[in-house]
Amino acid sequence: MMRLQRPDAPLWLSENWEAWGKEYQQKRQEKPRYQFKWKIYKKVAVNHLLIPLLREMTADHCSFCDASPMISRLKETIEHFQPKSLYPLLVYQWANLFLCCYKCQGAKGEQFKHTLLKPDEMDYQFHLHFVVNFETGELSANPDNSPENQQRVKDTIALYNLNDPERLNDRICEFRKYTKISDPNVADFSYRFMFL
Repeated sequence: MMRLQRPDAPLWLSENWEAWGKEYQQKRQEKPRYQFKWKIYKKVAVNHLLIPLLREMTADHCSFCDASPMISRLKETIEHFQPKSLYPLLVYQWANLFLCCYKCQGAKGEQFKHTLLKPDEMDYQFHLHFVVNFETGELSANPDNSPENQQRVKDTIALYNLNDPERLNDRICEFRKYTKISDPNVADFSYRFMFL
């Protein structure tokens, strides 16, 4: 999970997110099994307008596991950090939306803990929270951190399933590729946090 610098929300979203959230909340109150559908803005689904902006913010990496390129992992996936089923008013809030691979989103689903690390938090830095085992690819909590922050890391790893065996293998392979190149560009790799 790399630190993300979130730009300002696009004007069209700033002007509409609250009303769209209230509309979605009302539909859920009227029909609890109401299936979420992205709003259409100027004849385009809002998720199609958001994905290029979120891709730019993350340099086309998943906001949570940092896998890349997202084109093969995306499947039009935008993560609602605070899930839409629990926080319907935030369904279109810019600060709640992240580019996310299908593995991370599938693992987290509609779960949420207030302790989760958020990659665009001002004080978030990967190396202060996480430790990478370069032999196994496993992520763990930095033992030098406070017990509260260690728990945040554990919750984040668990909810996004960041230590799934397939992900561990992917990290090991990516690390090996990186170390074989004489002058690698970190941005060209998944799991950039391992190389910084």
